[in-house]
Amino acid sequence: MMLKSSLFPCISHLTYSAELFTCGSLTKLVIELPETTEAELKLPESVSLPRVKILELSGFIFLDEMSTQRLFSNCPVLEALSFYYCAWDGINAISISAPRLKSFILVGATTSKMEFVKLKIDAPNLKFIRYHDLAPVEFVTGSFPSLVGAGICLCYSNDDSLDPLSNFLVKLSNVQLLKLSCGAFHVLEFANVLSTSFPTLDSLLYLEMVDYQVRTILKFLQFSPNLITLVIDEVFYIDNEDALTLDTVPHCLLLHLKSIEIQKFEGQPEELNFVKYILGNARVLEKLILESETTSDSFVDLKKKTEIMEQLLIFPRASANCEFKYSSS
Repeated sequence: MMLKSSLFPCISHLTYSAELFTCGSLTKLVIELPETTEAELKLPESVSLPRVKILELSGFIFLDEMSTQRLFSNCPVLEALSFYYCAWDGINAISISAPRLKSFILVGATTSKMEFVKLKIDAPNLKFIRYHDLAPVEFVTGSFPSLVGAGICLCYSNDDSLDPLSNFLVKLSNVQLLKLSCGAFHVLEFANVLSTSFPTLDSLLYLEMVDYQVRTILKFLQFSPNLITLVIDEVFYIDNEDALTLDTVPHCLLLHLKSIEIQKFEGQPEELNFVKYILGNARVLEKLILESETTSDSFVDLKKKTEIMEQLLIFPRASANCEFKYSSS
């Protein structure tokens, strides 16, 4: 039995019958509000959802820590837990212990208050995690030996959260598919993890990086020896950056990296230098995709595009089989 309830923005609080939250036949429960709407979710005193495998809540304000915890702890076979645009007013801690949980998604609202919450996740069989919100005051997790995919977009408001956040990011060492925002890398850099204790991501095959400096990209590639596909949202340099003078070429460039996509490509000299470095070292590269935006301030016109292609074609290539694709989004 499945239930999906979509509600209207005029509602300020919701109280569901006790029968709904003690339904023994329910396997999927989805309750959602429009993205721009929030309402308090009032839970009954008794919660028992013995067969619910999928729980998704969107647009709610959680005010009662005890009832919220009661909901999490009374879904014993839960496999997928998702929160979209929820707020945690007055909640000091969120503790999720779910042995069968395979997917956890938390996409925060602008007023989520997550920066005041201690988040604890105990899910040894987790296969996918997506976290897009302010960093919690503490981020406590066990290991994720079965993790396949992760998408992490972090914002943090103070240095006190750096160590817990970096410890969490280190727990992603088994991941195969990874998308990271620049905020996540700032956490690792400021906590000095990339220079000291970050693990080698031997299983990582696909990496998507959003808004990165060249220095950070190449540094992270050093920890990704078996990477096959790299997608970069945008490449940029800081002033006086000399990131391409590395002592060693990342292992993945020499042996495994087959596909690279660079979005928001404008053909700036710094971008071309990065592409030249990649082409000169990526021995098994099969495909290089460069994509420019079509906005008025960054669109690469046909003449400039032709000039850039001419430069790309004369760059030395470590791989004779690499194909170019240069297009506008």
